[in-house]
Amino acid sequence: VMLRAIKKASDYLYNYEITSGNVVQDKASSVLLRRLLDTSILRSCSNVFSAFDESVMFQEEDHASNLLLQQSFKGVFHNISSILDCVQCQQCKLHGKLTM
Repeated sequence: VMLRAIKKASDYLYNYEITSGNVVQDKASSVLLRRLLDTSILRSCSNVFSAFDESVMFQEEDHASNLLLQQSFKGVFHNISSILDCVQCQQCKLHGKLTM
């Protein structure tokens, strides 16, 4: 899921300017991010990425069922996000929310 998200955002991420205040770490992070975006890993997963099409979610004819499913998804993500907000480490919190 994370690789798919990275692939979808690759155009944006490739030119993203990382600014944490540590110039050396920022440069290293940019190089590593571009290396990931340029690797064959993302290209080799294209069949897997296309196997799931989120645009067909919530497209059932029963609108009440769609609404219930949407509310359920929102509730679960809200609960998990609320739990992650209690994590003190910002890096762990960010990683948890991104993998969600």
